Amino acid sequence: MEQTNSFPSLYQKDEAKANIVSAEMQTNEILKILLHDIKNPMSSLTGYLGLISMMAKSLDPKPKQYLMSSVWSSNEMAALCKNIEDSISIETNHFPLKLEPLQISPILQKNIEKLNPIATFFQKKIFFETIECPPCIQGDKILIERMIYTLINHSLQHCPDTKEVKISLKKQDPFLLLEIEDEGSAILKEHLEKYFDKYFSVHCGKGVRRPRGWDAYFCSLVARLHGGKIAVHQVEKRQIFSVFLPF
Repeated sequence: MEQTNSFPSLYQKDEAKANIVSAEMQTNEILKILLHDIKNPMSSLTGYLGLISMMAKSLDPKPKQYLMSSVWSSNEMAALCKNIEDSISIETNHFPLKLEPLQISPILQKNIEKLNPIATFFQKKIFFETIECPPCIQGDKILIERMIYTLINHSLQHCPDTKEVKISLKKQDPFLLLEIEDEGSAILKEHLEKYFDKYFSVHCGKGVRRPRGWDAYFCSLVARLHGGKIAVHQVEKRQIFSVFLPF
């Protein structure tokens, strides 16, 4: 029996072409268009919220908390759009990878400094410990920075107020091991194996599913692109992201 592509095409003018183009490619094209259209208003929203937050020192605690939450959410959305866009480029081999010797410690410090103000506002703490003179890796600085930012931000987001996120850098031959640990319980044990699947979603009741996978999928792509791997596991009431990067 002849099979046809059931995914509706927005660009094909005849059935012959529609049968050639895969559903995955069409999905990526639709995502690219959506991301392009979202980019400008998202950039304006993030910029204006940032300016307002700098002028909001005199606000009462509650309105200030709402504003800071809005700033955080807008930054999250902008980062997610960029991660989806780059995931598609990596998948289709269109990302211009620029490898260079990298020290991970300064990149970690930079991202911690970037996230510390929001952590402090919500009474959360970030602790970082590293071995002396950790080895270099060969990596794309932009991708590695965004992967690390995404993982720390994720742990901060799901870590309860007054709790802490612990970051450590270790040597585990032949890898440099980055671990990001938090006291949240955002990931159920039955979801751990599928967590880095870009189509991973969770049930929200009444037959509704909520996608959860793009940020985590982006991080797994970056790790694999550098010859490494990423995993998440739980110990008691803590969840730990482990990133292995060859040195």
